[in-house]
Amino acid sequence: AEEQLEAETEKVIAEAEVATPELTPELAPKLIELVEKETDDTKEVVIASNDPSIELEVDDGTLMLDGTVATSDNLNLLIDQAKQSLEIDFISNAAQAQDDTKPATWLEPIVALLPAMAELKTPGISVEKNQITLKGIAADQSSHDSVITRALQLLGDYALVERIDIAEAKTSSIQKLDEVEANVETVTDTQSAAIDTAPEPTTDPTANSATDSAESVRNAFEQLPSTRILFESGSAILTQQSQRVLDSIAQLLRDHPDAKMDIDGHTDASGDAKINLELSQSRANAVRDYLINQGISVYRLTAYGFGEGVPIAKNDSPEGRALNRRIEFKF
Repeated sequence: AEEQLEAETEKVIAEAEVATPELTPELAPKLIELVEKETDDTKEVVIASNDPSIELEVDDGTLMLDGTVATSDNLNLLIDQAKQSLEIDFISNAAQAQDDTKPATWLEPIVALLPAMAELKTPGISVEKNQITLKGIAADQSSHDSVITRALQLLGDYALVERIDIAEAKTSSIQKLDEVEANVETVTDTQSAAIDTAPEPTTDPTANSATDSAESVRNAFEQLPSTRILFESGSAILTQQSQRVLDSIAQLLRDHPDAKMDIDGHTDASGDAKINLELSQSRANAVRDYLINQGISVYRLTAYGFGEGVPIAKNDSPEGRALNRRIEFKF
């Protein structure tokens, strides 16, 4: 049985084996195009309750699995390849197989991706509906790009989200700028942008330049003529007014080339929570993609959707819901 399983695993890898190109400027936009694609098919999947899911994480030699797959899915293929590729000493498998769950069409591509994931520290893969999220820490930019390129080859038919950090960046001035957490909030309705107070003074001389840079980003953001981001009702389509606002933000980022930015999407609590989560991610993606089209590097922008989970006001009034529908920028 073990020989048969090993043969099946090798077959999956062999069928998926293709040359891995570099993550060129031509290929990078494809990644953005694949991230969180919201189509009519996606909306149907959101509503379904019997979709397969998986949560895979490797930490300190332990493989942790959770989720639900169909009884026809051979989850042992995934476990066997993880053992071969990811230096597994222990396995904690909480995944369940159920008769009423749809087959996991993504299972074999993920099995084929695991050898590439071996380049990452604490690698992880999660699948929810048609969205596949890759996690871990890459040693350098080259390792990061290699994993992403392989994922694009194997998982191009799915909504692909990457949450892979780069270890070498943690000691750079760019990362130090992130650690300052100069948070700027922009709402989608009538609230003015609110800027957090400056961080506490520090005696660390290596943090001074980062603090100065963060302060200059904050000051530049305050000077923008408008920071309101508006979408067409119930969609992720930016209005022309918002496009002009994002043109100003793109220029700000060009003026501060060391700044990275998180784009956080939030909704109010009206309607279905799962649909709100999808909408918040799609809106954050729309902002990110617009900035990329304005020439801002993909590696400087990260989009997150929080749905209705992080309100800043009560949802029991139109005014409160208006405040909760927002895009937050974090520099």
